[in-house]
Amino acid sequence: MATPFERTLRTLQADRFRVTGAGLVLAAACALAGILDGLERWEESEPMYRRALVFWETLVGPEHYEIAVLLNNLAGVCAATARPDEAEELYRRAIGIKRTLLGANHPELALTLTNLASLLRDRERFEEGRALATEAQHILQGSPLPKEHPLRVYADEVEHQCRVK
Repeated sequence: MATPFERTLRTLQADRFRVTGAGLVLAAACALAGILDGLERWEESEPMYRRALVFWETLVGPEHYEIAVLLNNLAGVCAATARPDEAEELYRRAIGIKRTLLGANHPELALTLTNLASLLRDRERFEEGRALATEAQHILQGSPLPKEHPLRVYADEVEHQCRVK
């Protein structure tokens, strides 16, 4: 008998998603894609993210929090697989959605700003990267996250690396 993850994988690999239980299938698929992403199994996680993105957009439209999360994650895969132009486009789209839905001072926005800043740093676009990382730092300074929170440390590191270059 197939495990739930195997059933989810088969569903995602099919040409069409099943409508019944779509939310549960999407949640499981996104979780599995995230696990594969974390294991650096990008050739497996990317198509799952892409299919989930198409389905979420069909289900809720292009301006939804889940869309922004998927765009951020897919951008990370593109960056890790040497496709910086696509990664940048996806990060920028995620930032636009998060600004609209969450506001200009939300830590989730700071995460994607820092991810894009890191990508720009890697592309030697230091001034742009620093501006985004600085914006993320300002957001995080106003948040309840402690100074040692990984997101704050990440934003500080990226800003510093952009400034040093």
